[in-house]
Amino acid sequence: MNRTLSAALVLASLSGTAGAQCSVWRYGVPDFDQRRSTLPSSGSNYCVPTSLCNHMAYIANHGLPNAFGHSSSNWASSSEYNHASTMISAMGAHCDTDPDGGTNMSDAVEGCADFMDARNIGYPFFIFGYAANDEWTPSPKKMAAWIQNMHAFVNMHYGHWEWDGGEWERNGGHATSLVGVWDHCGSTPRVGFSDPWTGNGDSKATQSAFAVKYWEPERVFADYDGDVMYRWIKRTDDPNKIKVLDKMIVIMPMIALTNDPVFNYVVMYTPSIFNTIEEDQAPTHITSPTGGKIVGAFLHPAEARHIIAVKAIANTPAGLWSVDPSDNSRVKLVDLPWEPRTVKSDRHGNILVLGDGSVRKYRVLADGSVRLLQDLVTRTPFDAMGVDSSNDDIYLLDVAGRKLKRYDGGDLLGVPYDGTLAGNILPTGTPTIDVSSMQHKPFITWTGGTQILKLTPAATAAFWSIDTSINVGANPKNLHVLDGDRIAYSTNNMLRELEIDPASGRYVPAIHKVLDGQTVGDFFMIPRSQTNYDPAKHSLPGWVSNPDPADDTPEYPVCLADFNCDGFVNALDYDAFASEFEAGHHVADMNFDGFVNGLDYDLFASHFEEGC
Repeated sequence: MNRTLSAALVLASLSGTAGAQCSVWRYGVPDFDQRRSTLPSSGSNYCVPTSLCNHMAYIANHGLPNAFGHSSSNWASSSEYNHASTMISAMGAHCDTDPDGGTNMSDAVEGCADFMDARNIGYPFFIFGYAANDEWTPSPKKMAAWIQNMHAFVNMHYGHWEWDGGEWERNGGHATSLVGVWDHCGSTPRVGFSDPWTGNGDSKATQSAFAVKYWEPERVFADYDGDVMYRWIKRTDDPNKIKVLDKMIVIMPMIALTNDPVFNYVVMYTPSIFNTIEEDQAPTHITSPTGGKIVGAFLHPAEARHIIAVKAIANTPAGLWSVDPSDNSRVKLVDLPWEPRTVKSDRHGNILVLGDGSVRKYRVLADGSVRLLQDLVTRTPFDAMGVDSSNDDIYLLDVAGRKLKRYDGGDLLGVPYDGTLAGNILPTGTPTIDVSSMQHKPFITWTGGTQILKLTPAATAAFWSIDTSINVGANPKNLHVLDGDRIAYSTNNMLRELEIDPASGRYVPAIHKVLDGQTVGDFFMIPRSQTNYDPAKHSLPGWVSNPDPADDTPEYPVCLADFNCDGFVNALDYDAFASEFEAGHHVADMNFDGFVNGLDYDLFASHFEEGC
């Protein structure tokens, strides 16, 4: 049965039942086939670009048709087959997919961002790519959190693991498009996904019926190639082979975090134009857990939760807190011995805190706690901190000493590049710095000035000079260098955006604006694309995503009446649709005419009566 796409994100809100916050799904995620005669090697190793294209086609049907060339009421139709093949081929080219070897995660993250940029929709989104390591692993609940909390799209990757000499070894893997997660609050969650692989007997010249596979993974403690920890697995008929959830790619609509210094809370803006549900666009507030002033916040790149730094108040010490956006619950991570000034993260999700007495690096562990990794104690406090999200280099600015120190690879206890600022670099007021992950160069600005400066290191001495100066007006602060080297900063509590003019190569006020004009406070934070890809480990053949010819998980053709995508048609589907219809949400626009009215209700009721 062909699947007809719906119109927006569906969250599990089943009339206030107990399971309302424990299941989440998207209705209408396509299920394109990767095996196509027009692709190199017939697409046998194109699971990553194909599963990413499932999300692009969904986005194209929700207000951004450029994401996949155009929108369609039926992506499974034969009339769309050649177009889908062209788009999958283009995604594979951007992702550097090897026709005979597959796609590594770093190339997938960069390639997906490039694909979206090439279609002029990249900036409203950013891409996170995370692979399991010795202290972190994907889980059904974490994947659900990205959809539920951040309206993100998740590619679920699993590895083929084989028993070898007392431990499990990864021997390749596979990429799929996550459709939903059910009962993730308990110990027996269920995941549903679109699998791009097709059988050897299936056509490579026509699209198979869209379908969903379902797993009930188990949480198992074992030795996974030296990482002794719990991971989520699916057993196979062979006791020496398992499938392990071990990577995920997150495509997330743009957000921004800032503070309200008067009422002392953090505001999260969600301005993406494809969020058609009005309440999804409304700012949400994160209050201080102690009443102390919030001085910094960021979205943790692997956990779909916010990390905030809070100053001391009365008898409560300063500290770092984790905030779950779904219910605004807060968990203290650690007390700090001094007042924090700002907080950032590196590409591994480690927390970096700049304070009055030192700079500290904490690692977030699999159980949600933190461990102190490094503590750089300083005689004179640094004034600003920046992080290169592509290689973890940390930049620390000492205005009084006229130094900008770069700690390569994020090693705070190593010997830094101890660069002196040129005589014409004269920071005053409150400085901020950030780093281009494309050029690996720091940008700096300060209140009291009128420019943003890009700096460059000298080739033969520890010295920083001005590479480029950008005139931006009085009192710039809160500098951010974003994907594509776009710049965001604030002046007079108003966020401004700059982009590079392709004709002149100079920075100009952004034409494609997303956050420009938003009110901001003492700080703001905008995420940027990044991955914890480790070449020493994840470039090995065993960690590349390639086909899964041995998977025998049954597929269930998707029918329009299964509104909550759980593989069954029952009263829960009717209740879910009725709830969305009564609220007037665009997800209930079943006939794609841009309106929610009785025609949509009659259409769904007709499908429901027919069943599947």
